[in-house]
Amino acid sequence: MDTNLYRKLQVLILILGLGASSAFAAPELTYDELTTVADDRVVITWVTSNEPSTSGIEYGIGFPTASTEESTLTYNHYLELYPDPDGLYPNTYYSYRIFSKNAADQTTYGEYKTFKTLDPPSGQLLFTFASITDSQLATDVASTEGARGRPYPLTGDILGAAVDYINLFSPSFTVVKGDLIDHRTSDPAGQSTIVQTKLGNLSSQVFPIPGNHEKEIWASKTGGWFDVLLQPIFDPTSAPAGFSNYTWDSDISGATEDSCYNYAFDYRGYHFVMLDSVRQRDVNNQCDGHVDTAWLENNLTANAGKKTFIFMHYVITDEAVQIPEKVITEVTGGSTDMNKIDLDNRSDFLAVLDTHKSDIVGVFMGHIHDNNRYYHSGFDFPFVRTAATVQYPVGYNIYKVYSNGYMQLFYKVPSYTEIARNQITPEAGYSDVYWEQFGFGSEYSRNFVATFSEVQVPPTIESTAPSNNSTNVALNQPVIITFTKQMSTETTQNAITIAPDVSGKSNSWSNSDTTLTISHAGFSASTGHTVTVGDAARSQDNIQFAAPFSFSFTSGTTTATAPPEAVIDEIANDITNDPTPTFTGIATDETSTITNVEYRISTPTWSEWQACTALDGAFDSNQENFTFTITSEVTRGDHEIQIRCTNAAGVSTQTDFTSYTFYYVGNRPEIILKADGTEIINGDPIKASPSFEVTVVTDKGLNLSDLTFYLNQTAIDTTTASQENNTTRTYAYYHPTLSDGTQDVRVEAIDDDGNVSTREAVSLLVQTTGDVRIFGVPLNHPNPFDPGTQSTTISYVLSKASNVELNIFDLAGNLLLKQNYSSGTDGGKAGYNEVTWDGKANGNYVGNGIYLYLIVADGRVPQNGKGKLTVFKR
Repeated sequence: MDTNLYRKLQVLILILGLGASSAFAAPELTYDELTTVADDRVVITWVTSNEPSTSGIEYGIGFPTASTEESTLTYNHYLELYPDPDGLYPNTYYSYRIFSKNAADQTTYGEYKTFKTLDPPSGQLLFTFASITDSQLATDVASTEGARGRPYPLTGDILGAAVDYINLFSPSFTVVKGDLIDHRTSDPAGQSTIVQTKLGNLSSQVFPIPGNHEKEIWASKTGGWFDVLLQPIFDPTSAPAGFSNYTWDSDISGATEDSCYNYAFDYRGYHFVMLDSVRQRDVNNQCDGHVDTAWLENNLTANAGKKTFIFMHYVITDEAVQIPEKVITEVTGGSTDMNKIDLDNRSDFLAVLDTHKSDIVGVFMGHIHDNNRYYHSGFDFPFVRTAATVQYPVGYNIYKVYSNGYMQLFYKVPSYTEIARNQITPEAGYSDVYWEQFGFGSEYSRNFVATFSEVQVPPTIESTAPSNNSTNVALNQPVIITFTKQMSTETTQNAITIAPDVSGKSNSWSNSDTTLTISHAGFSASTGHTVTVGDAARSQDNIQFAAPFSFSFTSGTTTATAPPEAVIDEIANDITNDPTPTFTGIATDETSTITNVEYRISTPTWSEWQACTALDGAFDSNQENFTFTITSEVTRGDHEIQIRCTNAAGVSTQTDFTSYTFYYVGNRPEIILKADGTEIINGDPIKASPSFEVTVVTDKGLNLSDLTFYLNQTAIDTTTASQENNTTRTYAYYHPTLSDGTQDVRVEAIDDDGNVSTREAVSLLVQTTGDVRIFGVPLNHPNPFDPGTQSTTISYVLSKASNVELNIFDLAGNLLLKQNYSSGTDGGKAGYNEVTWDGKANGNYVGNGIYLYLIVADGRVPQNGKGKLTVFKR
């Protein structure tokens, strides 16, 4: 079947709701695309080309450990990954794979892939806004196919759906970057009404600018693009509420069409410029790109020092950014001259930008219908083209603006993006896949973060503890206020009131002067309190609060006495091959605010306590997600982590620490070899009928047939074997009968990636006859030791299993203790043994001094069977 015909049939089935059954065995996954990558979420889209299916994603840090799934049967899958309650962690690598399940419960999995969430600017999130580019409504025009294929009859529905999805983000305003309707329509006034209706459903202010299609479609401005289309959406002669410093081009009411619709405004410390980048039409009814550089220069000069966003329809191209000839000819109406899609006064425009480049944070354009970000020589801010809403990938943009930067995110409009994809067919020497990739653009262009120096915005409150409307607040809970800027401490303290007031107040500030802690003698029980920060509070750069800020809470009846509790997020199978792994977790407190979380690690002795980082930037609530990275490389094997937490009332974890153990393994399998429960090395004594235990740890997985145990170079069979954690931990046991003499053992393991590891222990001594020997010198630890607070452990190595008697004497030769250990048990087994003494004789602790111990094996004292230990009471 023709591929394009097949794709169109899929769309027809989707639109008509025909749930046709499929003869395929399982869903076929196609067009797996990581569409949106934000700091707290991602959007992944794909198509099951053969049948409707459910959508799901397995994901996790390091290895997928969680999953999310939607049960709707559909061909087109759009799944937002935003785990409750706070989404994904920023600046973090995740692995994932998609899957779909059909009505017969047959599941197909995609390949394992990775993404890294964005690292947002470090400043305060001030507001969010949206943008729509090239909606080109023409519901009375038939769909087109080819490189620039568009589903025109659906354009009204597409714009309406985009508005609905934008509203979910509650943006402060939406910018519409030109070409609202298509010049092909025979009913521009009717299409204008549809546009006005759809955009009228936006929950916030709309700021439109014209594109070339607006000026091509009407013979004159009177009764045309301005009066009929743009002015009903937004009257440029009246400033919208909440926006300041509103200015517009004085030529807006004149007769010319030539780049006359220019205006600008301020919002939350930022400056926004809306440029009319379109000349009036020529004799061929074509419009060239042009900017009124005099107006722009005057506006930027009048607003010098303000961080500025510039929005326009036409583009400033770059020689390094290739645009296909097909795109050029379509945009220009047949010309192959690339300059026709650029501004005709490009050099003048760039000269104005160069003069004010320290203020500009980005130039955002449309016209070409693709996602692309590039930098012109000499400019450190991006020039950004955003894709059209009318054709694939059918999307919109969300901008999150911070006090020191912003984040651009691209979102598809679900379902319609795949309908539009099916209008794309090979053309002009390029495949349909090429055109899809051209419009979609790279992840670098779609989703990115820009940072710069802080804008001069008034200080506000970032967080409070207790939080607003809290109840049952602990009586000893301090009041903690975190500001968005460094504050003038004394001025700010004097501007704060608590009603009803509390006694014994004292103020302390964080090192950065951003967080104020107000301690006190205690709230009255079951009482409502309101804390007000007056507008006299000032930041250290002498900017006053814009308006007073208040928050309220109600006290409980008890003080906070229990420390916070923490949970560490486990890594996949508790195994990592990262020697400096990163961990996350969550700390909670029922009655107070968490102010500090720390960790330490056994390496093998405990490290010093080190600070964890709050994922939201500050420990200031009763539930905090935290993260930390082990900075010193760990060795192979098990490592334990402990967490302790402190709340605002000063209550800290003392002994009952949260604990988590993980295993670090290298790139090859890790093999642990034991005999009768003790790890063995070359030359160790073992008994004649040992139990060899082999443990293999790998993050790749292991098949039992790829684990081999060799005794004196001959492979022997396992007695029992088991596996855990998806074959990443394997346990196997071998029980041979050995003859006296030396024995060699070797273990070989091959993981699922083909990596090979070996472990051997040679010259193992087996002795069943003759006198027992003690290898080396017995040792005790600690030495000296303090009876009553410590015990001492005496260790020794026996050449064979024996009945052992341990005797302890004082220096006068008096026997203080006799302990017996049967042959084969701890203390009397072949190989390494440990026995302990608590320092008691006849029920009482002995005094300070030197004592002798004597090891008797099978009725005789072997060579090296004597030793000394010291008692020292502190």
